[in-house]
Amino acid sequence: MNKQQHRLYLLLGTNLGNKINNLNNAIKLLQNQMGKLICKSHIYETEPWQIDDQDPFYNQAILLETSLNPEECLRVAEQIEQNMGRTDKSKNKAREIDIDVLLYDQIQFKNSVLEIPHPRLHLRNFCLIPLMEIAGEEIHPVLNKSIEELYDLCEDQNEVILLDEDAI
Repeated sequence: MNKQQHRLYLLLGTNLGNKINNLNNAIKLLQNQMGKLICKSHIYETEPWQIDDQDPFYNQAILLETSLNPEECLRVAEQIEQNMGRTDKSKNKAREIDIDVLLYDQIQFKNSVLEIPHPRLHLRNFCLIPLMEIAGEEIHPVLNKSIEELYDLCEDQNEVILLDEDAI
């Protein structure tokens, strides 16, 4: 019997090493361990959030179809981060890969290690812009606004630059 499939939106970020390879490798690992890739945004170069002394990030939003529950998704994401070299889970540190759970179906979920929707999603252009590309009409289950509407309301001034695919 098939398990129920869920729509899982993730944000990938990297600012160490070969950033393009980091994103591509993370996507392959996520597909192998979490579920089917439905779509992905372009890659965006973004300023580090509230930090001045780091290289820019590359960010990409993806949509997976998964049979895993939210806590299982977090465990898989954290294992992939660790396997790709992320040893310091401190906030705002440079990293080979960061995988954030943004949305899972239309649920609201909170425990000591995971909150869905992501609690700062609506405050950050580097989350909203890639997500808006693949899910602009998706409704935030707490704020009851579309991702596009949240972007219009967002006060974040950090630049988010679409990378030229030919330059990648």
